[in-house]
Amino acid sequence: MLMPNDPLHQVWADTAATLGFGLFLPLAAFDARATFKTLKRGIGTKAGRPSVWAWMYGRRSAGETLVIGQSRGDEGQLVTSVVARIDPPLFLGVEAYRQPNGLFEGGSWAPERTAQVFARAPTALAALGGIANAGAIGILDSTVVVNLPGIVADTSTIGYVVETARNAASALSEARRGLPKSEGERAQEATWSAFAETEHLTFDANRLEISGTMAGAKIRIALEGEPFAAVTTVNVELPGNLGLGLSVTKQRGPSILNSLVGIADLPSGDPWFDEAYVVRGNPAPAVQQMIFNPLLRRTIDDLARAARSFELGDAHLFAQYTTPLATELELRGLRERIAGLVAILFPNTTGTRGPYR
Repeated sequence: MLMPNDPLHQVWADTAATLGFGLFLPLAAFDARATFKTLKRGIGTKAGRPSVWAWMYGRRSAGETLVIGQSRGDEGQLVTSVVARIDPPLFLGVEAYRQPNGLFEGGSWAPERTAQVFARAPTALAALGGIANAGAIGILDSTVVVNLPGIVADTSTIGYVVETARNAASALSEARRGLPKSEGERAQEATWSAFAETEHLTFDANRLEISGTMAGAKIRIALEGEPFAAVTTVNVELPGNLGLGLSVTKQRGPSILNSLVGIADLPSGDPWFDEAYVVRGNPAPAVQQMIFNPLLRRTIDDLARAARSFELGDAHLFAQYTTPLATELELRGLRERIAGLVAILFPNTTGTRGPYR
């Protein structure tokens, strides 16, 4: 176990500075199977002091990279993970790992196409598979992940692994771009492109991402590839700030347990809603006055019910759905629900504060 005064903390910070990376406090535990965007959402504020538990993040060789120190399991096994972003992603549902022979094997929802991508990046994958003294090395839709035993803070070692992982990520992305698109990919691209054009939004066909201003709010709708699955992530920057410290999330267990584990959960007066969602904020009367609105509760439920992950805050909305939102009907429905939420919370979208303060 590392003590707070261990000199390794300063070495870690010095290595981050040498590589041009910042040090940031994590908001969540590291998940090696998560998309790079999910990991990036777990980056918090800049670390106030050197610490191996602060995540290194920055760009190297024109690509985003994370270096993460961890203590795993009950025995506190120390691991350093280097995560290079594959951008644009592979969108094949890939999960493959280095085998004893140095080759990468695994699965995806399109095995033949995945094999073609790997075959087009032989040099970079050979270098990746040849990293000495590494633990598991994985390739997923949006990440190349290299695990090193222990907390590795040596600049030359980390620099070499970062460059090798980054080269592999770039080669894989380039190889994927060279593949003809499947019928399903062309259909989804056409649907999203038409929706973006109708709503005067920007569509990035390579990243399958829609962005711009819709219903008075800045939005980003993006497809993300997980092992054997595709999810749709919706980020909304609301047109103002409620100033209530608001947090509405989905319940993860019976609501009666919240008080027992110290989770503040403000009642809405609707037993069904209270059982489905956790509502927090301050001052409590102002938050409850807002959430007593049955139209707001229904709009929140319409957005959150089918979501795997959901949070409504003072100035943002985040939702993640386990479907690709591949039809015009689904996209139109999402637009109407976002527009309804904005209209309720910010009837005067030119202001900087909401009506419930």
